[in-house]
Amino acid sequence: MKKRMIFFTLALVFVFAGVCAVAAAPKTTSAIKGTPSMMDDAGNTDPIWAKANMISVDTVATLIPSEATSRGKVWTMWDENFLYVLAEVTKNPVNYQGFSDENADTIEFDVDFLNSKGIDNVPGPANGPFEGFITSGAFRVNADGTFKGLGEAYEQNKDKIQGKWVLTATGYKSQISIPWSGFTPSEGAVISFEAQINDNGAGNGRDGLVTWNDPGCLGYKDSAVHGELTLAAAPVVDTGNTGGGGTGNTQTGDFGAILFVILAALSAAGVFALRRKASVR
Repeated sequence: MKKRMIFFTLALVFVFAGVCAVAAAPKTTSAIKGTPSMMDDAGNTDPIWAKANMISVDTVATLIPSEATSRGKVWTMWDENFLYVLAEVTKNPVNYQGFSDENADTIEFDVDFLNSKGIDNVPGPANGPFEGFITSGAFRVNADGTFKGLGEAYEQNKDKIQGKWVLTATGYKSQISIPWSGFTPSEGAVISFEAQINDNGAGNGRDGLVTWNDPGCLGYKDSAVHGELTLAAAPVVDTGNTGGGGTGNTQTGDFGAILFVILAALSAAGVFALRRKASVR
């Protein structure tokens, strides 16, 4: 009986360890090294984007409960001067005229170049202390081509930002060049990253949010809930693609789920063996 309880306890430990792994693991991806040109007014992009890795922005956030219909695909790239981000968002209709900032259909990107897991980008007592790190910020291209953001990385570098927002037949595209701030990029470095879609579903302002990593949608102010982005080597580049980015999806946030399934299976096997041994007695 005592052995059975010990094995049962170990089984529970393995199961809970798997659950914790699922909850704690951030999604991950990598950005190839390269310098893409800005997309044109028709939304045609540099052919080098075909080599970039894609992540899916499809987690409907819990901060604003809604039936958000926007879904996005995001590609990243880097060089010595910028972090480049390209996004294709599917949404019909796109509500952008007559709305300011995040109340229009837009997508924004949150970064913490030092991957410090916990920088607050929002000043004021209501949101906690403003830590003022120059390595962290939130960045967005509005539908009218203007830029908006939060944090010292944005405030100290907003004159260097480049970007464009283009309406498409299925939604819209956004491309932005985010200047490095207080950080020297290098191959193999890991930064934190989040993508957030502001969804104007009913045409009355933002009433939904969709993210890549955090269902709580706190990435704009807290880098602890970001995913992770590794700066990778430059690929071999060919030509001929003027559409969106590549289709290689490298997000690996499901590793925790796989670990959970394996541990649960092992635990179940242990319990079955104990039951079989007990029945033989």
